[in-house]
This record gives sequence, structure tokens and C-alpha cells, in this order.
Amino acid sequence: MSEKYEYWGKLGKTHGYKGEITFWEEGFLAFKTNKPKMLYVQQNKSYIPLAISEIKPLGDKRLIFNLLGIDSQEKAKKMTDALVYVEKSDLKKIKVDANSPSLCIDYTIEDVNLGQLGRIREIMNMPTQDVFLMPYLGKEVLIPAIFPILDKIDHELKIVYVHLPEGLLELYLDVKD
Repeated sequence: MSEKYEYWGKLGKTHGYKGEITFWEEGFLAFKTNKPKMLYVQQNKSYIPLAISEIKPLGDKRLIFNLLGIDSQEKAKKMTDALVYVEKSDLKKIKVDANSPSLCIDYTIEDVNLGQLGRIREIMNMPTQDVFLMPYLGKEVLIPAIFPILDKIDHELKIVYVHLPEGLLELYLDVKD
């Protein structure tokens, strides 16, 4: 842990062809201004500064960054999955969001009507929302990680309680291999 920097989230996939890159905000950081002008990517034990020229919302806890000097899809691809930090001096206070779906890999999915369904194997970053990938009855099922579907996350028991839309699982089970 650094005394100067605070973890903010993770860069995702490229967005478009002009060097924009998606970002998953993990937890909640309250900034002194609306959003920081600079972010830091950790490489080895160093923090590399990157100036933010534009931030656009992409949904709940998702943003699109336009970073100075990252002006092509090729350059942005090199940043994929990088951990992002901000200077603690830019923060008012820090509050971790315990309901962040990004913390739920290997948690059990439990539906209010169907009971336990399986374990989350992966969280996929999609353009409009993130989804949980879960094996179920020999098929891979995608469950939207959004709060009309997510009822509650119990980090102590490692269970994600969901209310799946009727017919969602059947869509995957009816698919012919």
C-alpha cells in the first residue's frame, strides 16, 4: 500500500479507435473536485502519471477515459487491465462500496426463487453493463450484474442474492450445441 496513492479501479477494454478506454470504478472515492485530472497506473513498484483529458459516464460505476498521449486503439490496448490509483490529496474521504459486483468472483449465486445456482467464474466487462459468467447445468450462463437483478451481496458468506428474470436460465439451457 502506498501512503501517497489510493486504489480507484481498473482499466478495461478499448472503446472505439481513438484511444479511449473503459474504466471500472471499484468502491467509491469522494474527490475534492468532480473527478481527478490525473490518474496513476502501477507498473512494478512505480506509479506512472497519466493526464485525463476527458471522462464520460458509461453506466453504473463505469467510465470512459480519454488520456493525453493515448490516441490510438493500439496504445489503449497496452493499458488494458491496468490498476488505477489517484493521489490521496485529491480525496475528501474514502468509502468502500460493499455492493460492488466487481468483488464477487467465486461467490455463489443464489436466486430468491430457485435457490443456489452456482459460482461466479468470471466478471465480464460489456459495453453497457458487466455480467457474471456462471456455469449452470453444463452451460455457461451470463447474469447481468445490475441492481434490478442483484438483491444483496453478502461478502461474509460469499453469496450474491439475485432475482433472475423469468426465463433467463432457460434461454441458455435451450441452446443446441
